[in-house]
Amino acid sequence: MYIYHVSIDKRLHKIQNNKFCALEYHPIKEQEMHKKLHKLYDSLRAKKSSDSIFRFCFYDTYAIAIKALNTDFMNWDCHILRFKKNDFTNKGFNWQWDEGFNVGDAHLYWVKESPNNHGYSELGIDFSQIDIMVSNQWISLASYFTSITVIPPVKISNNPNIKKNYFAKMANKLLKRTKNSWFSLLRRLF
Repeated sequence: MYIYHVSIDKRLHKIQNNKFCALEYHPIKEQEMHKKLHKLYDSLRAKKSSDSIFRFCFYDTYAIAIKALNTDFMNWDCHILRFKKNDFTNKGFNWQWDEGFNVGDAHLYWVKESPNNHGYSELGIDFSQIDIMVSNQWISLASYFTSITVIPPVKISNNPNIKKNYFAKMANKLLKRTKNSWFSLLRRLF
């Protein structure tokens, strides 16, 4: 069984270690949502625990993810990711229905870990186990990143005409990419 996540490209491309990890939970920003996590967070603080909570949200169906993509995420460049539901429990994540949605619409997975300087859990799902929707097809997230980051080796001559032709061909290749891939590549480069 699959679950779905809408990922903002800017955040997705910040991932450093080829695994999809949970974001550190900060209840001050989310007072109305995730009341169970808020209580757990307060409990950890009361016990003076050094642990922090890391969480992420997934939609139960592709249709709900599409609706969110077209409404809640319409101002960002995003992709829908597909995960196997049991990958999270097998990795040690805790589960509950996401309280910010109707029961049955969204899943909340969370884990307690020591905080770190990058704000994401150490525990995560490897890219090879995740699919991404690109041009109406599911492809491996690992393949997606490889396809947008492969740059052919550069052989540049001292002849200025050859240099000009090479860069013109490269620009044409880049422009033929899909809109999302093109913008994603630019974001990663700059």
